[in-house]
Amino acid sequence: MLRTHSQPLRSHPRRGLTTPAVAVALIVAMGGLALIVDRLWLDAADLELTTAAESAALAAARSLASDDLLRPNADPADRLLAAREAASWIAGQNFVAGDPVTINSDAEGDVRLGRLILDEKEKQVRFEESNEHPTTAVVTAQRTRSTSNPVGLFVTGLTGIPFGDVVSRVEATIDNRIVGVRPFEGTTVPALPVAIWLKDPTQQRRDTWEQQIEARRGSDIFGYDPVAGEVYRGADGIPEIVLRSQPRDRDSSDSNMLVLDIGTRLQDKDVARQFVSGWSAEDLTDLGGEMRVSPTNPETFPASPKLTHHDREALDNLIGEPRICLLYSDARPNVSSSLLQATCVRLVAIRVLAVRDGGEGSCELIAQPCVFATRTALLDEQTPYHTGLASDASTDYANPYIYKLQLTH
Repeated sequence: MLRTHSQPLRSHPRRGLTTPAVAVALIVAMGGLALIVDRLWLDAADLELTTAAESAALAAARSLASDDLLRPNADPADRLLAAREAASWIAGQNFVAGDPVTINSDAEGDVRLGRLILDEKEKQVRFEESNEHPTTAVVTAQRTRSTSNPVGLFVTGLTGIPFGDVVSRVEATIDNRIVGVRPFEGTTVPALPVAIWLKDPTQQRRDTWEQQIEARRGSDIFGYDPVAGEVYRGADGIPEIVLRSQPRDRDSSDSNMLVLDIGTRLQDKDVARQFVSGWSAEDLTDLGGEMRVSPTNPETFPASPKLTHHDREALDNLIGEPRICLLYSDARPNVSSSLLQATCVRLVAIRVLAVRDGGEGSCELIAQPCVFATRTALLDEQTPYHTGLASDASTDYANPYIYKLQLTH
């Protein structure tokens, strides 16, 4: 008998069609991955560029708040040039996609100086470029093809895009409508626990802030070089005041400075710490974490007219450094202790230029006012918008020595 066998049909893989499909899928996947990598790379470059622009804008704005504002005959152009150069130098210390950031510091370049103006009609604040009393710096940092320095991308063969553009525009401003200071978390206010006698009501004493500094009757023997960071012997156009602690076996009337109890109970270790590092939030706990003083809102502190050996050592290490301190209008004996009660009415900024023996156990500090821009300053937000200088301010809070430094855009 003839037998037949049936065999099931077998399917054969169609390798010629499947392999190209997989290849296409891989190419698409790789292209998508390349786009993601390049996008992340550009995002990282954008963040780095923004950080560089912020640093440059803050440096430029800080340079606008220079000691030249206290010199009657200073050339305003020097301050503008210093601001542009500071922005360029700081930008160059930052890297974007592995290369240092470059900004054009020319007058028509990437650093614009001017003022913030409140448009009453539109209720908007806008930047107005001006060389007259500038208080705002606008820095534009670019890594673009138009400036011949774009950010190189990784996978150009798949995407066909070899470069990417990133641009960052940042605005920083100084403002002297100061009502107080407050430390940030983990930081301190760069201040001294010191108060200087504002003025003598009898007008007999001449060693007061009013006479020596504001009336410009103080000597001009020392100067400070901000580039070298050094004090030199020679006039620099800013008057000085000699601050004296209480001599041995004399009463406090011979001194014109006081060491204040700002949360330290005048313990030597804590006072020395404040001389070195400033006021912490803990030091200001009894004041609500901040220091606000004005003629209409004075603060009274226990005070001593004496400087200890530890105080003097700390001051020796602060030569040339700007620091905030207070002015006192009155110092009365404390009936319950040997201390004084000092009524403090203003915040100012000083730079200690020299420390020396004053005789009979006293100590003398030669100090001059300085202009100090700090992010710890508090602005008076209740007054009309203002970013001008003290000379043209419409508010009593304009401080010629202390400025708030902040990013405003």
